[in-house]
Amino acid sequence: MMKTSNFLLIFCYLIMTNPTYALKSINHGALQADIQEFVLTQVKDKLNKQQDISVKVSVRKIDPRLKLKQCDKPLAFELQGQTIKRNNTVKVSCPSDIAPWSIFSMSTITQEMYVVSAATELPRHHIITKEDLMPLKQDIHKLRGGYATKEKLLIGQQLRRPARAGSVIYQNQLQLPKIIKKGDKVTIVTNRGGLSVIHQGIAMGNASKGERIQVKNNRSSRIIQANVISSGRVEVL
Repeated sequence: MMKTSNFLLIFCYLIMTNPTYALKSINHGALQADIQEFVLTQVKDKLNKQQDISVKVSVRKIDPRLKLKQCDKPLAFELQGQTIKRNNTVKVSCPSDIAPWSIFSMSTITQEMYVVSAATELPRHHIITKEDLMPLKQDIHKLRGGYATKEKLLIGQQLRRPARAGSVIYQNQLQLPKIIKKGDKVTIVTNRGGLSVIHQGIAMGNASKGERIQVKNNRSSRIIQANVISSGRVEVL
């Protein structure tokens, strides 16, 4: 009985002289949930509100051997690095005067949204229609730049190379179709003040809408530079 009493006295003395003995350990699961909520808030604050993005955050399990004392002050959370990436480090600190501590935790972010993909196998030089496309939910961290979220951005464009069914279509796979080809008859429009002078000519090459092309004026036989404004119609620069 005397030994037990002595032990209690020593324990009470340690608590009074060193308050850290009185503090319980933090529940790792609860701390991981707090880190997850912090990262989720950081990501959502930086999202484009016009885009429908589903965000998930997973936090690496804290080493169970790590004993962290309850903090008598609010925990401080700090995202390491200037930008949010797929994998991020979060510094968690207890700014206590009694028992301060800090740890670094790893988190992984998944941001999923619908992007435009090929609904079926599409051959090279195919001009894309609405029926060729379908939405596909993807983690945007795994995509490279140049994907589209709206079908209208791709419709009417031509594939530079084949696209597999279910594959994301990127802008660098596309080009505007050649609406004027070498040898085509073209209408040449020359704007002078408020008047438009029209001649007929022959295309000397292939071109897409908005591109520059050389055309031969049938009347003068001169070769001139013009911009393609529509199929079979060009405007003198």
